[in-house]
Amino acid sequence: MPLDKGFEFRFGEHEFRTVRESVAAPVRFVPFNKTLATTNTAEDLITTDPSLPAYNLVTNPHMVGSGTPPAGWTATGATVTRVTTTPRVSSHTMSVETGNATTYEGAYFEAADIPPGYYGLSVYLRRDGGGTAMVRASSDGGTTFSNGNVVTMANNWNGRSTVVHKVKPTETSIRLYVVTSAQQNITFLVDSAQIEPSWHVVMGSGN
Repeated sequence: MPLDKGFEFRFGEHEFRTVRESVAAPVRFVPFNKTLATTNTAEDLITTDPSLPAYNLVTNPHMVGSGTPPAGWTATGATVTRVTTTPRVSSHTMSVETGNATTYEGAYFEAADIPPGYYGLSVYLRRDGGGTAMVRASSDGGTTFSNGNVVTMANNWNGRSTVVHKVKPTETSIRLYVVTSAQQNITFLVDSAQIEPSWHVVMGSGN
C-alpha cells in the first residue's frame, strides 16, 4: 500500500522505529489581540490536539469492524470472536479461545503491498485469571518469526507485547500474530493492535 509521505514531519531523521500511542505534531503560533473577559484573569485563547494517532497499518485495531473473526483477522488454532466485554478504547474487543492443542494459538492480521524495512508491532492483552500471550511478526507467510515479550495477563489492560521486525526487499507483506506463548486452555482479550512503519520506510529508504 502506498504510504503517505505527509507523515515525515512527525519523525526526526535519527529515528529508526517506534512503537507508541501517539506522535507530536508541530504547532505554529501567530500574534493576535484579545480583550480578556475579566481584567487580569487568565483564560484559554486557543486549544491544540497533542495526541495525534501513530501511523497504523492495522485497519481494524479496535475490532469495530464486524465479522467472526473480526474484519481483517484470521484465526490460527483458536476460536476468535468479536465481543463487547471490557474494551480498552472503543466499543469492542477480540476474544481468543485457545484450542489447547499446541503453542502459538491465536489470530493474525496481515498488511499487504508494503515496502521493505523495519516495522514496530504491538497489542494490548487482558485476562482475568492469568495466562501468557505475546505478539509475533512474520513477513514470509508465517514461516519465520520475530517474537515479542511474553505478557502475563491480568484483569486490566496494562499488558502490552511489542516486537520490531524487518521486512526484506524480497518480501511485500507483514503479519501481526497475537498468540499464546505455551499450550494453554484459556480465553483472553486483545485490543489496540498496531503495525507502525519506521520513518525510513515511510520516506522510501527502508531497504
